[in-house]
Amino acid sequence: MIEIARAEIELARAQFSIARRHSTIAFEASNHYYYRPLDLAEKILNCRQVIDELSRA
Repeated sequence: MIEIARAEIELARAQFSIARRHSTIAFEASNHYYYRPLDLAEKILNCRQVIDELSRA
């Protein structure tokens, strides 16, 4: 699970850079599906919390 969370952090970082350059990427209007750069930053924080909690267990 920790390795999956770390992989998710790397993906979120890559998507963050892309989302900052191209606002239409990761946006699909009919289903209200989108990632804003701040959403991706929050995902990184959430994954770090998961890693911390799993490391303590």
